Amino acid sequence: MHFTDVVEMRKISQYLVLSFVTFLAFCGGIFAQESRSLLWKISGNGLTSDSYLFGTIHLIPENDYFVPKGTDSVLALSKKLVMEMDISDPTLQLKMLSAMKLDSGKTLANYFDEKTYAKLNKKLEKDFGFTLATFNTMKPMMVQQAILMKDMMGGGYKSYEKEFLTKAEKLNLSIVGLETLEDQLSAINSMPVEEQVESLKESINSPQKGKKSLEKMIATYKQQDIDKLYEAVSGKDADLKKYEDALLINRNRNWIPKISSLAAEGPVFVAVGAAHLGGEQGVISLLRKAGFTVQPI
Repeated sequence: MHFTDVVEMRKISQYLVLSFVTFLAFCGGIFAQESRSLLWKISGNGLTSDSYLFGTIHLIPENDYFVPKGTDSVLALSKKLVMEMDISDPTLQLKMLSAMKLDSGKTLANYFDEKTYAKLNKKLEKDFGFTLATFNTMKPMMVQQAILMKDMMGGGYKSYEKEFLTKAEKLNLSIVGLETLEDQLSAINSMPVEEQVESLKESINSPQKGKKSLEKMIATYKQQDIDKLYEAVSGKDADLKKYEDALLINRNRNWIPKISSLAAEGPVFVAVGAAHLGGEQGVISLLRKAGFTVQPI
């Protein structure tokens, strides 16, 4: 890769990072909550002050972006902004670019027939101004998510994490990550490369399917229906159901002691993917099992 390619890749690396965490957020059935809400209050269990939990969608078209009433107020009352990863880390983008690479010793060109390879090459050049040679060593799922998000949102999108980070920095809040990049990569690496390749092929050959699925997901998010979001990604017919433990449940369980400890130190605002909130093994249910009162706002 030439130096100019490296410079240009850095320009889109942040987009790819957000595409990556978007995928994790919606890779998680039905566990009825008493209210549709993205914003929840955490209290009880010895806490001296209330903390808050918010379900994000990591990328959303700019025209669809909204913040439920009261969100900014409770963020301002908090001492820390807690997210899945600390995206304020200035080294994260370069780490992600490195981590996105295939570790099989092969390139994407090894996995596609000539016709599909040509279609993928044309698509990447149209969307990002790069030929497949630039993306050739990236994991297929990363390429797929970047394509889907570009198709859905073009250049007009917002990230809840970035918006919250900007607000938190203005409020001088500490930024905390519940897990590391390595933790998130262990989840994505649970999916064999061959299955990622087939999924990417489907996106290239049936581009409208993924776009319609994402549009439906965003519509559900705007309804603040966390149970329906959870069901969509973890129901018996969901494409990634067999990876639910690695992508969703195990991560939820690992987060609970960390959220409990942070909340005990003072009010915190926790923002994680909305699909993590619902379900019997979701963050809300697990916090309640740990002794906390979790109520919708």
